Amino acid sequence: MATTKPTKTHRPSPAIQAYLIAYNLAAMSLWAYALLRLVQHLRGDGKVDGAEYGLKAWFGLQSRWEKVEKRSRTGFADFGEAVKWIQTFALLEVAHAALGLVRSGLATTVMQVSSRVFMVWYVCNTWPQVAASPFYCSMVFAWSVTEVIRYAHYAAGLLGVKVYVLEWLRYSLFYVLYPLGAGSEAILILKSAGPVRHHFGYVGFFTTVTILSVWPPSLLMMMQHMRRQRYKHLFSHPLVRVGAKASHASHKSTDLNKVVGEGVQKVEQVTSTARDEAAKTVTRSRSRQNLKG
Repeated sequence: MATTKPTKTHRPSPAIQAYLIAYNLAAMSLWAYALLRLVQHLRGDGKVDGAEYGLKAWFGLQSRWEKVEKRSRTGFADFGEAVKWIQTFALLEVAHAALGLVRSGLATTVMQVSSRVFMVWYVCNTWPQVAASPFYCSMVFAWSVTEVIRYAHYAAGLLGVKVYVLEWLRYSLFYVLYPLGAGSEAILILKSAGPVRHHFGYVGFFTTVTILSVWPPSLLMMMQHMRRQRYKHLFSHPLVRVGAKASHASHKSTDLNKVVGEGVQKVEQVTSTARDEAAKTVTRSRSRQNLKG
């Protein structure tokens, strides 16, 4: 998702900075609410339980994980409407980029926001039977955790506060959360291909497949971008660079010592062999002289 930090070229006015802080805190709170609703639902506190059915449930033989898995199929019915509007709130980020309030490019912001709006308004809202899946809950989990951390990190930055734990989480958890979120989205899009073909024929089916084909390269692009950001924010401090260079130099020194040591051993072996051959030659020469004498 697009950042909501001020541009580097100029600092925002106090009014704009106050607005961006309020926006980030509001967005963080909304996604924290979505995460809370998800956890409550999986625990059985939601409006739609959906876990207590079947013979095993009737006899009290369902395991905890079986109940969680069945509840995850009814997550959309419980909190899907809230997630839809929370994600729609992120459309403001497109306006932020268009007005130059943040340093994100407009095209990148539109692409990132529109992909999620596509998920909540088209895939899940149009085909609720598709969203009745554990992958909807895994998608919301990845989104909400990512966004709570991201918005908290940006709000802290706007306030001039350096929270190292937030920075580490922001630039480390994406290794797990991005594939989880994008993978869940892709599976839901794939599941929607059947209903789409039934209603719109093969044109709709192939359109859905074409849209799905964008997900893997987009994920790869985002992962590469976040890896660069991780290095920039977590490993670009001068002391870290000095430590890395020292470590690299130490490894090079160790490798050099190893090569030199191996060379010395080979020289000693050659010298020893030559010494033995010389001794044998002298011994043979003396033996011949004794025979002649």
